[in-house]
Amino acid sequence: MQLKFIGTTSDDGKCPTLYETDDGRIVVQGYRLTDEEALEQLRDVLPGETFVSCRGNSSLASHPRSESRRT
Repeated sequence: MQLKFIGTTSDDGKCPTLYETDDGRIVVQGYRLTDEEALEQLRDVLPGETFVSCRGNSSLASHPRSESRRT
C-alpha cells in the first residue's frame, strides 16, 4: 500500500495528519483512543478496527496544510 500525504494542521509534528491510500481510502494519524468509556460507545466495531482522537477545533478537514504549503 502506498500513502500520499494530504495535509496536517501541525507545525511541530503533532497530529492530526491525513494520508490517502493508493486505493482511495483515508488514513488518519492521531492519538490512539484508549478511554474505556468512549470505546464502549462506538458502534459496529469490526475486528481489526482502531480509533484515533484529534482536537475538535482542528480545521484539517477543510484546510489541510500540505507539504508544498509548509515552507
